[in-house]
Amino acid sequence: MLPLTTHTLEKLELMLKSGGYRVRYEKGNFKTGACLLQNSKIIVVNRFSNLESRIMALVQMANYY
Repeated sequence: MLPLTTHTLEKLELMLKSGGYRVRYEKGNFKTGACLLQNSKIIVVNRFSNLESRIMALVQMANYY
């Protein structure tokens, strides 16, 4: 289990960035989690999500891709 800290979130973002992905935090009317925009390497995470949800969304994307 990963510690739920901002440091963990930053490490996940860095790992995804090194894989060619761009992580964006946007507000919107979409479910908590992450998504890829039209097969591009942009991951959008809901800005209103709490820290745990953000980390879990990025872990899910890292495992999926």
